[in-house]
Amino acid sequence: MQPGEKRKHLLQRHIEPAEHAYERCLADGMERPVIFILDLEDHEGRKLAGALMAKEHQVDDAEGMRLIDAKASDIMARGPVIPALVMAINLEGAAAFAES
Repeated sequence: MQPGEKRKHLLQRHIEPAEHAYERCLADGMERPVIFILDLEDHEGRKLAGALMAKEHQVDDAEGMRLIDAKASDIMARGPVIPALVMAINLEGAAAFAES
């Protein structure tokens, strides 16, 4: 699968969970949520997922990566799929990640 095709497939497969995450964030009172669909096979996607997981669980980055590795292994054990994660963060938090 070509990189562009892979990204398109990843988006198509996760658009509904991303929409649900967005609606859930709004319902929980989060203002201006940013939704990430992170490819856990991609180095940068995995790195961002680890950082977001560390922030969400209030652990260090190494533990965040361990949690992501476990999540990716669990997803891949279910069958031949692209391991991905849908995560939400507020706009300010997303801007802070973009600056780092």
